[in-house]
Amino acid sequence: MTYQIGFFGFGNMAQAICRGILNSQYSHKKNIAFTQRDPHKAASNALEFGITHLDLDVLLSHCDLLILGVKPQQLEDVADSLALFSGQSLVSLLAGTSISTLSDILPSSVFICRSMPNTPALIGQGLTGLSFSPSCDTATKQKIESLFNSVGKSLVIEESGMDALTAVSGSGPAFIYKIAEEIAQTAAKNNLDYAHGIQAIAQSFIGAGHMLLESKKTTQTLIQNVRSPNGTTAAGLERLEHSPFSEHLAAIIQAAINKSKELGAS
Repeated sequence: MTYQIGFFGFGNMAQAICRGILNSQYSHKKNIAFTQRDPHKAASNALEFGITHLDLDVLLSHCDLLILGVKPQQLEDVADSLALFSGQSLVSLLAGTSISTLSDILPSSVFICRSMPNTPALIGQGLTGLSFSPSCDTATKQKIESLFNSVGKSLVIEESGMDALTAVSGSGPAFIYKIAEEIAQTAAKNNLDYAHGIQAIAQSFIGAGHMLLESKKTTQTLIQNVRSPNGTTAAGLERLEHSPFSEHLAAIIQAAINKSKELGAS
């Protein structure tokens, strides 16, 4: 049997994508297989997800599309195995790992996609950046875009922008969770229940996100639409504009970008 999708490595991100695929009914569980080194985790995941666990050599010879989810630092260790992959296409989840690095390992016939998904794929709200090898044909690109659209939205970009997207989208949810936590904790000190504060800021993120995507207005226009003279927004923004917040935020994103580049160079 040839499986439609195979996961090489089944950590948190691979699991989020798998759940999203199954929840969206993009593919039936009988068409998905995975391999995982830890036999206890493999047995548990096979039972939980209802998909087939295979030995690595069997997976590599019996799946059409391979989703590579090992750690970037492990790529050298699995290179010899990947050279035996006989399927049509490979999607890499490895942060910082270039298409050219993968093409040096894989058979020349394999189409390669470098991707950067994020964990909201688990609930069908992911954003996945995609870059394709030059030889990749239109049908394969559409198939991979469709796969990631089943767990949210896909965004095809030039590979040169992938490190930045890794910081903004791949790591971005964690930064947003941290900001939400800080806001809710401050609200809790001012008599708003912490859980209510989380609910309020989460819905604010959702609403603001839709406004950014759908209103076609600039960020500055949207800010001014909320801000009224001498109001609460103006008071907060005035403090924000005279604080090092922008510098700190830029440094946070740049640190994540630098780490993505470092992973690719190692």
